[in-house]
Amino acid sequence: MATEGVDELFGIKTAFYIGNYQQCIKEAQALSPSRADLTVLRDVFLYRSYIAQRKYGVVLDEVSSSSAGELQAVRILADYLQNTSRRDRIIADVESKLNSGVDASNNTFFLMAAAIFYHEQNYDAALRSLHQADDLEWFVEWWCVAVNGWLHPAFCHVLS
Repeated sequence: MATEGVDELFGIKTAFYIGNYQQCIKEAQALSPSRADLTVLRDVFLYRSYIAQRKYGVVLDEVSSSSAGELQAVRILADYLQNTSRRDRIIADVESKLNSGVDASNNTFFLMAAAIFYHEQNYDAALRSLHQADDLEWFVEWWCVAVNGWLHPAFCHVLS
């Protein structure tokens, strides 16, 4: 079949990776993926785009405790970025989850934990959390953004 191997999320990922977050949101809202796992991944990019636009409230309002684990990981990052008074508790919760053995298939959690540690300038913890991930795409994404942030500090918000 001609469509076999086609990445249904290509347009969403491309818009996100080049920093066109509004386009990413628009494409994510218009796409109905063929599989449930792609729906979750679509929503991960959707909510990460809202975070990049500093619309943390949208994520906190729409992602609930009954949402997929990947989306709850994105919610943790939004909570961390919006609620500065709760950051110490959020960091402690993330560290606890990392130490107690979070679901190894939830690569989004490892990426969001790395983003939180990166914001805390705890690069060792960020690398340790990424080391647990088994998805090369997330690891490469984080490094590309991190290197961009180190070279151009004005773009550090992209990590969020």
